[in-house]
Amino acid sequence: MKAKIIHPQSNIILPHDARVVFLAGPVQGADDWQMQLGEQLAEQLEDIFIATPRVPKKDNSFDYLRQVSWEKTHLQLAANNGILVFWFAAQNPNLDYESGRAYAQTTRLEIGRAFGWLDHNPDLKLVVGFDKDYAKNGGGSERYIRTLCAEHDISLTTSIEDTVSKILMLALPNSK
Repeated sequence: MKAKIIHPQSNIILPHDARVVFLAGPVQGADDWQMQLGEQLAEQLEDIFIATPRVPKKDNSFDYLRQVSWEKTHLQLAANNGILVFWFAAQNPNLDYESGRAYAQTTRLEIGRAFGWLDHNPDLKLVVGFDKDYAKNGGGSERYIRTLCAEHDISLTTSIEDTVSKILMLALPNSK
């Protein structure tokens, strides 16, 4: 089976042993990096689900509780049998953004959760990267996250292409 990109409105229920790559990172105020990364992965992987919290623009329905539940479920699936990917994309100041909200606020909470899991499961597969412009327009916690990565011997990625390569190395351990 070719890799499949799924999102909260996909209405696909995954089995508990599904292989999942979860693409965590800013949605509000960020360009659609998830689709770019997801499509590159889907071309090269099989028998895996690529979970993105970003709902396609054509779908205007938004249910906060459904979204949060979906994200938590798929983060856990990826932690148990897949790869957690955190890409801290640069904020695009030209995009609409919910006022009063810190940029990448949810992502920063989710990566804290992932590092907690990593403390108890050193086999957890975690990829973390920062766009070179992440901190320019309000990106926060970068220094702290970089410190956590160094403590856990996680080398950071610096581009979508670098992130794809690292995911492929983890997903296809017998390849170069």
